Amino acid sequence: MDLRKELQVISRTGKYIMGFRQSKLAVLNKKAKLLILARNCPDEIKIEAEIISKTTGIPVLKTDVSAEDMGLALRKPFGAACIAVLDPGSSSILEAVGEKEGE
Repeated sequence: MDLRKELQVISRTGKYIMGFRQSKLAVLNKKAKLLILARNCPDEIKIEAEIISKTTGIPVLKTDVSAEDMGLALRKPFGAACIAVLDPGSSSILEAVGEKEGE
């Protein structure tokens, strides 16, 4: 799975939230279907995201993509260490995450 391409598809056909505070609220309210963390995401955010995802049952995808690259893939001129996917649109990212967890 090429995460950059999947993020580009989500930016065109789906809905997402950038930034940890808003993503955290979306996960806690169970509006998010997936939480994506960048490679250079701060450790405090990673730990809190893992705790929140375990309590709500929403999967977390830790990537090897930098925050700047994730922002560019979503057609933004800034980076995002944390992204909550509300609606994947035409993207197959949820299926890819489901396969990864099943292994």
